[in-house]
Amino acid sequence: MKLKEEITPLVEEALPDDSLFVVELRVSEKGKPKVSIFLDGDNGVGIDQCAKVSRAVGQMIEEREIITTEYHLEVSSPGVDQPLTLFRQFPKHVGRKLDIELQTGEHIVGLLKEAEGECLVVDKETKDQKKKAVVEECKVAFDQVKQALVVITF
Repeated sequence: MKLKEEITPLVEEALPDDSLFVVELRVSEKGKPKVSIFLDGDNGVGIDQCAKVSRAVGQMIEEREIITTEYHLEVSSPGVDQPLTLFRQFPKHVGRKLDIELQTGEHIVGLLKEAEGECLVVDKETKDQKKKAVVEECKVAFDQVKQALVVITF
């Protein structure tokens, strides 16, 4: 994917400050090229920040003639329904309920208490023999996490 390799440093250069980071960069070269950039931030990411990055990346792509045909550029946040893929995404979700799938296939569902030093601390909810809710603190190394989703409750 030569195009993705050329665009990646442009995106990093376009980030306005160190609080924003790239979660994922997708480039589709079939037909009309499409560049999708998913950003997150230590304090979230707003539409104005996405627009600023979009303008900067688009300008660099055109000035450096990386894509010389018509293309589609999309810059957004990953959305609450997307998995957390980078450890850096977890601290802002402390206090939220997560569904964490481990590399072993086991699921831990519970409240994220802490995310420090590449380790997650979760209050896992289980039921005892009398069907009474029991909370057990679990420590999970980030490298054991296959996927983590924020559980949305209403």
